[in-house]
Amino acid sequence: MLGPNSGSVTICGQRPYELSSEARAAFRARHVGFVFQRFHLIPYLRVLENLLTPTLALGIDHAEQRAAELLEQFGLSQRKNHRPEALSVGKQQRVALARALLPKPELVLADEPTGNLDEANSTAVLDVLASYAASGHTVLMVNHDPQARDRANRRIAMAAGKLTPE
Repeated sequence: MLGPNSGSVTICGQRPYELSSEARAAFRARHVGFVFQRFHLIPYLRVLENLLTPTLALGIDHAEQRAAELLEQFGLSQRKNHRPEALSVGKQQRVALARALLPKPELVLADEPTGNLDEANSTAVLDVLASYAASGHTVLMVNHDPQARDRANRRIAMAAGKLTPE
């Protein structure tokens, strides 16, 4: 894993790039939720099993209850026993987001979380992320969606490899 070229990264009072590889992996599992653009759902596992996979190493109390709540929140309760291939791309995206939120990480890194969703589902996902951020967590989202941009508390643009406040 590449570290920063300069400066340092501090998350929850820790500098993950100063940790051993194993400690860094454990830190990420506990404190960082990832929403990938390509979902990375495990094709032979059902939706509920995909949601619970990150909890296996973490020992999260009431993980199945939390998974059921997230499935309900994302309108996926009826799909919990389906495999990813039986879901639309938008439903797969919502499963991936629910999986990232299940362990209640302090930081969520989301790559285009609304990119594969229709307007109604985009709004629902952005509502969940806004609520998650309002509850004291950090959501860092890369997105080209104007609706997502307009709902952000803080926007940073990248042009020619430089970050600038918008």
